[in-house]
Amino acid sequence: MRNGDGSIGVTAHWMDERIDTGSIIVQHDGIPLPEYVRFDELWHDVAPTIRALVAEAATLAADGYGGVPQDENKATYAGMFTAEDSTINWSWPSHDVHNLVRAFHFGTGIPGPFATIDGEHVRVLRTRLTPGSGTRVELPDGPLWIEEAEPVAQRFP
Repeated sequence: MRNGDGSIGVTAHWMDERIDTGSIIVQHDGIPLPEYVRFDELWHDVAPTIRALVAEAATLAADGYGGVPQDENKATYAGMFTAEDSTINWSWPSHDVHNLVRAFHFGTGIPGPFATIDGEHVRVLRTRLTPGSGTRVELPDGPLWIEEAEPVAQRFP
């Protein structure tokens, strides 16, 4: 969600000394990622793919399959959100702001994202990149619509 992807996938890989870097046993991708979804909702959609992946990986591992080394040029790691990530930067491109809001909607473990809109401190709950209801905000690459926000009692981080 942080990158604006329209789908996700799952991977089974051998463990090694670094996180998520071992040889790949099996991957399944193409699981649709709704525009706005929460973790528990997505888990329901991903669980059947995980069950199939684990069964396939266990069979391959039992047969001695060593996997395929990961291509470091294709590997990405998003990391955990920090307090600095919880504040919207209005100098960012509209897609980046929209994807930040999507990621916080999904659940990050910290509150946010926060912004100041027309002098009011708010937590932004939902945005859109196409014309619609809500407050239009002009960003460097074009407009973004704030469809839903809630006031916050104090200045955000």
